[in-house]
Amino acid sequence: TASIPQMLREMYQQDGFAAWFQGLGPELTRGVLSAALMLMIKEQLANWVRIMVLLPNPTRKAPHSAQAARQQNNARRRRQQQQQQRQ
Repeated sequence: TASIPQMLREMYQQDGFAAWFQGLGPELTRGVLSAALMLMIKEQLANWVRIMVLLPNPTRKAPHSAQAARQQNNARRRRQQQQQQRQ
């Protein structure tokens, strides 16, 4: 069995310095494409989750804040007072 240094030496003697880098192009292409695919899938999942979390469910009422409830009550009281003044 040959050792790694012996194999490297034989490769260099037979095909030159470029033999050490055969297959590098396809391997880099594979790595770049797989990274791009994973990034695209991650972004699509993040968008889907963002939509599911942020969009309100149309079948239930959105919860009101305390401030919004106070504003609605104040407006209701003003309307009632205006109606009483007219009578």
